Amino acid sequence: MSGQRHDEISALFLEACKLPAEERATFLDEACAGDRELREEVESLLPHDENCAEILEPGAIPLALSPDTELAPQQIGPFTVEEQIGEGGMGVVYRARQEQPIQREVAIKLIRLGIESSAVMARFETERQALALMNHPNIACVLDAGTTEQGRPYFAMEYVDGERITLYCDKQRLDIDERLQLFMEVCDGVGHAHQKAIIHRDIKPSNVLVTSEGGRALPKIIDFGVAKATDKKLAERAVMTELGQLIGTPEYMSPEQAELGGQAIDTRTDVYSLGALLYEIVVGVPTFDPQELRELGIEEILRRVREDDPLQPSQRLATLSDAASVAARRRTDPTALARRLRGDLDVIAMKALHKDPALRYASPAELAADLQRHMNDEPVLASPPSTWYRTGKLIRKHKVGFVFSVSLVVLLLGFAISMTVQASRIARERDRAGEAARTAERTLDFTMGLLDIYDPHDTTGNASAAREMLDLSLAKIEKELGDQPLAQAQLLVNAGKVYRRMGLNDQARAVVERGWAGLKTLLPEDHPDTLQAEAELAYLYFYERRFDEAEPLFLHAIEGLESSLGPDDDVTLHTKKNLANLYTYRGDYTEAEQLHLHCLEKLRETLGDDDPTTLRSMNELGILYRVSGHLDKAEPLLAEALASQRRVMGAAHPFTLSSMNSLAVLYLMQSRYDEAEPLLRESLDGKRLSLGESHPSTLKTTYNLACLAALDSRNREALDLLTRAADHGYINERIGGDPDLTSLHGDPEFEAIVARVGGTVVD
Repeated sequence: MSGQRHDEISALFLEACKLPAEERATFLDEACAGDRELREEVESLLPHDENCAEILEPGAIPLALSPDTELAPQQIGPFTVEEQIGEGGMGVVYRARQEQPIQREVAIKLIRLGIESSAVMARFETERQALALMNHPNIACVLDAGTTEQGRPYFAMEYVDGERITLYCDKQRLDIDERLQLFMEVCDGVGHAHQKAIIHRDIKPSNVLVTSEGGRALPKIIDFGVAKATDKKLAERAVMTELGQLIGTPEYMSPEQAELGGQAIDTRTDVYSLGALLYEIVVGVPTFDPQELRELGIEEILRRVREDDPLQPSQRLATLSDAASVAARRRTDPTALARRLRGDLDVIAMKALHKDPALRYASPAELAADLQRHMNDEPVLASPPSTWYRTGKLIRKHKVGFVFSVSLVVLLLGFAISMTVQASRIARERDRAGEAARTAERTLDFTMGLLDIYDPHDTTGNASAAREMLDLSLAKIEKELGDQPLAQAQLLVNAGKVYRRMGLNDQARAVVERGWAGLKTLLPEDHPDTLQAEAELAYLYFYERRFDEAEPLFLHAIEGLESSLGPDDDVTLHTKKNLANLYTYRGDYTEAEQLHLHCLEKLRETLGDDDPTTLRSMNELGILYRVSGHLDKAEPLLAEALASQRRVMGAAHPFTLSSMNSLAVLYLMQSRYDEAEPLLRESLDGKRLSLGESHPSTLKTTYNLACLAALDSRNREALDLLTRAADHGYINERIGGDPDLTSLHGDPEFEAIVARVGGTVVD
């Protein structure tokens, strides 16, 4: 590398370090001006340290940027250096020899000169301690550690004279069984690291070397430089990764690592990387094409890692132009190799590579055990995703409009209705009433599963057409299920839920009332289905501020659910939470606080801190404190709920958008308009896109933004927003006397708006 090139990289690196993580890609787009090699050099440096600006201060010698700038030392402690064999963000790796007290060849990792920041030192120490904890034949072990005369820490580990696992397998022309056997040893080594509370986070072919020991191939896992400690003592030494930094290699990186912040990292992260390694071992190419990835911007790379599923191994093989060579290196032919991959190995690899960590293997041991079952011709635990899951994923990923999504729900309802009617006819023909009942029950379960796929918060488009189709489906339920009253009642309640999610409260209430009435006559009063229908109706009454009618329904449903499902069941807690919201808006703040605190505590215990229901509960407790005037208690809850929802669910999720609105209203109450406005605008833009312009939640945020404009003396903007809300049917009982709108009183346009609205919308 020339000195001029080196200086250019140094300068760009320093400038990039000064920027927030989310702005670096744009900066490099402009600064590198199409010089891909230059960009790759700079980007390769950024992920290696949280405090990357500390690595090279202005005027410092930029030794960290190029191995050519540092001469290899002749001696490191008791070891004589022979050659440099590797380099990373933190350190340089040398092959060295020790003569006393024993003769042996070692690999020494020495921290780079000039980057001894506290963050780098902490990470280096974490790696050293992590390796020292482990003692496994498939992990390169630490032999010694110390500090040079210049104060630079190092550690010596066993020298692995081997080749990366994929290259070794190909050179030795190992067949599939031999490759799997080698891979299962890697799983065993990673599992050992997990037992020692260490997550590797960068498992890839170059970090798994195969050497020979005792006449047999032995894989060795190396480079724990970006490992994460889960043990408390180790974690105290570690440094948290800066938001937005990339830890790992894209072709082998788990989706959770591709999330900015990477907070949801656990042992299943390594399971994903093992799945990517398995994929390449058996099919000969990575899950994603490396050259194609390198041509993309960082945001697109991360999106692909998070969202795009690779082809199954057998399908990927069929796309390779050199499939014959790939098969030959596995001592077979393309047809036989495809046949071997198809089935078990396809589903095992895809289970390990599942985007949802909960649906992966729980541990490397489980992955290895399933491979062993495959090799033993035993049934494997992995299986293809269910139809419900695949259909739901398709809907969520390919949003082509609100009409399409709801149309699908309606078609599914119609299909289920037809199935039920047909089952009834068959039952009558065969005179098997018991079989008909069982068929109807199975059909109903199927239908409910299909309804669960539909998430109106993920859709866009024409709500009026969607409503028309849902109305037609409802008519079909009522007409064709007259002789199946239980199935009809269940479907009415579920159809009511869909109406509510679409913001059509009047229709929802009428349908749920009929469904609940039917269930009460067909099922015991304490049956969970009857109680959940009652709770749904109570929620609809609450939404209309019919508090006196909603409260007894809530109380009765909660009593029954506590008895039938248990006091800590999430359905029970969700119903209690809605009752707490009723108390909030009725002004019973003490009762509301007690119930909200109870629900939040139990939801954290049962679902976890990051579950959407838990975060929603936190936000609702914050709203209680805001409404009751305890702004000092409200702000930290609302801010934490919003930050967590952004991280867990994303900025576009309806819960996140609602939390933006909730925190913005608090800022309005504190006259913090500059902080409230961007939240309200982001919330409004997101709701328009996901819920539609006329959804009550969208209109509520429109109204709040109008209040902000009025408070900021932007009366024309306030009137335009209020007009838009009124034209779409938003009604709020306090609009005429809202103190936030005082500046508009007397304006003819404002008075006209007030004259045609009344009622309420719940926060």
